[in-house]
Amino acid sequence: WNIFGIYRGAAHYRSYRRLDDRSQRYLADLEVAEDRVMTDGDITLLPAPPDDIHTVAALAPVTTSLLVARSQFSAIREQYLPDRHTYYEVGAVQAAAVG
Repeated sequence: WNIFGIYRGAAHYRSYRRLDDRSQRYLADLEVAEDRVMTDGDITLLPAPPDDIHTVAALAPVTTSLLVARSQFSAIREQYLPDRHTYYEVGAVQAAAVG
């Protein structure tokens, strides 16, 4: 599990649940599990990787978030394109890059 929260500001948070069985590489059939605007003090729980599929977009000029992870992330992460029902793999450093 992971805990994600907003300390200050606001963010649009959307998480996904995989519906496929992961048997086809690069294919991902997703459905929205949670979709909301989070503000000061809001938290949510995510499953552990690789099932922590989510997007976050800051809405306020200054938004500070916090992520508490129970274990170390994999060196290779999956980046999802929900509208295209697919994903690609990137290194953990690239996945964490902002911008």
